[in-house]
Amino acid sequence: MRLGCFGIFLAIALLWGGGQMTYVGFTNREPTEVTIDELIQEKPSAKWLKVTDGRIDFLNCVYQESITGEAKELYIPIVSKESEDEQIHVIYHTQEPEYFETFKKLQAIGDNEEMSEGEVILKIAEMSEQLFEEKDVMGLVEFGIDSDSGDDKARGLFENLAEGAIMIQAEEKPSLGAGVAMLVVGIGIAAFMGRGMLSKESE
Repeated sequence: MRLGCFGIFLAIALLWGGGQMTYVGFTNREPTEVTIDELIQEKPSAKWLKVTDGRIDFLNCVYQESITGEAKELYIPIVSKESEDEQIHVIYHTQEPEYFETFKKLQAIGDNEEMSEGEVILKIAEMSEQLFEEKDVMGLVEFGIDSDSGDDKARGLFENLAEGAIMIQAEEKPSLGAGVAMLVVGIGIAAFMGRGMLSKESE
């Protein structure tokens, strides 16, 4: 059986992804706790973070649509409770059901053409606890192979995104075992491909 170009791309993807997962697993054995204000001052090098003392800013969240037009990914800014810095330094990338419920309620208010501007403001005010909830968030910082075109597109929708802003994948943890397994499989495929090329050259 010949894997051809597919085998080469598969080996590269496994080596790259496995290498990144292994690196993150080795260097992030426990989550690094940092306050949102500390993070605003200096972005940590750690990739597994617990960001504390912040609140969500649901009114400025963006979303990614499924093929049916419904929201499937939410990107919610996490902002300081104290700082007046209006730039976004942390984006919380989540699929948690509780936030989709809030999003649907907010979307329904915006889509209701029969409501006056005053009624819309009142309804939003009634949701203030959900829209500006004080929230400690934990997850993996998305970078390298973990970032996709959807994440890049979401970043582009934020008008006040700070340089070097980080995106945290909700509740994700390092997986050293999975990273090592991917590396082993990638090395195996690369070795198989290499043997095949050598055999072909010797014919």
